[in-house]
Amino acid sequence: MVILIFFTFNFLELKKLSNKPQIDGIVDTLEEWKGSTIISDFVEYIPKEGKTPTVRTKVYLGWFNESIFIAFLCFEKNINMMRVWSVSRDDLSMYDQDAIVVNINTCNPFRALYVFRVNPKGNMLDALLDEKNIEHVTFDGIWYAQAKIFKNFWSCEIEIPFSFLNCSEIHQICLILERIRPRVKYEVYTFPSISRNNPSWFLQAKCLSIKEKLNIKTKREFIPYIITYKKDKKEKILSKLGFTSNYKFPANLYFLFTLNPDYAQIETDEPKIDVNTTFALFYPEKRPFFMEGKTLIETPIKAIYTRAINDPLFASKITGRLKDFDFLFLSAYDEHTPWVLPFEEKSEYIASDKKSFSNILRIKKSIFEESYIGILTSSRDFKDLKGFNRIFGFDTRLRFKTHYTIDYQGIYSWTREIDDTLLSEEFNGEYLKGFAQEFDFNAFFRNFTGNLCSEIILLILGLIWDL
Repeated sequence: MVILIFFTFNFLELKKLSNKPQIDGIVDTLEEWKGSTIISDFVEYIPKEGKTPTVRTKVYLGWFNESIFIAFLCFEKNINMMRVWSVSRDDLSMYDQDAIVVNINTCNPFRALYVFRVNPKGNMLDALLDEKNIEHVTFDGIWYAQAKIFKNFWSCEIEIPFSFLNCSEIHQICLILERIRPRVKYEVYTFPSISRNNPSWFLQAKCLSIKEKLNIKTKREFIPYIITYKKDKKEKILSKLGFTSNYKFPANLYFLFTLNPDYAQIETDEPKIDVNTTFALFYPEKRPFFMEGKTLIETPIKAIYTRAINDPLFASKITGRLKDFDFLFLSAYDEHTPWVLPFEEKSEYIASDKKSFSNILRIKKSIFEESYIGILTSSRDFKDLKGFNRIFGFDTRLRFKTHYTIDYQGIYSWTREIDDTLLSEEFNGEYLKGFAQEFDFNAFFRNFTGNLCSEIILLILGLIWDL
């Protein structure tokens, strides 16, 4: 019933293209984009909602083989007034530049929107937009875009593979298109028209129907590696090998497994000053294995910190959606387990060579319009040290009468410290338990936003963020 409510309005047919467009930033409307779905009725969202935009925007949409293709023609009265400069991928300064944005979702109206942003230089940024309209830019996807600047307009072409959108059979796509123009006033145009009186972008998306049944090829990857190295000239040559694999099942299930993974190719963490800091430093997750399904374990209380699984010998994960249930299960064996020790006015990070086995289970059920109930549980056990950590929690989000939301989460924890005072004088085998809860009530209107929050945190250890 929930899906019917979400999809029973705002339909537009997404047509199949005669030829595959070349992603070069040059929009050939006579050949490559012939027969496409055309959109031109953008509406101002910021600063004045519902106003006719001061410049025109034209979009061509279509699909071919196993990708969706989108082309933008962004007209300008004075092309020299654009705010644009070249940046690296996912550079946050793109939020201050001219850009087009594609927000897209398939199969599941209550999971995150995929966000694709491109500036006139062709620089790209991708993110996930969650139910609270928060963008998570640590997400990285496989898609293609090029842009060109001309005398009185700039253009952009985008290709997004259906397989990347994690859906085996696609009949409809929900999307919101944006054009960003930072001038004297910061201007945002959208299609369809978005009301600031409604906090949910999900429920205001345009739904594109696909008449033909698309059977997307099953995604399979096997990525082995081998590294040889010498610590110095006198030592023997050493080697390290491992692999990462994933398999996409037809029923929107995704299985991943990694053995002795190497993350040397991952972008280096942003440097942070750790001198005279009160709390242990937090680093965002960037490792591909842990990124899949990441938004599912992000709850009101930040209870799961996957970077605490520091150096896995092996790890497996299965995530996906079955009917109204989203779920994730992860197991990992860590060869160098770290700790974050919470104290009354500070926390402390301790690295070690201790081995541990971790499990995380998350189940989330959609119940009605952008509302859910869920459970979250995790465990971490230490080999031969008799130490462990367990957490179990319940959370819910209820949206009602369009403008109001209630968020609640409660988590219990049980911890037995390892007995190793050489590693830390705090590790004396003590048994600890605790409870954390958070209640959040929000009222969101066009000219008013209110929030009431209550939080109690007593003690949580293990795979936990901080206090």
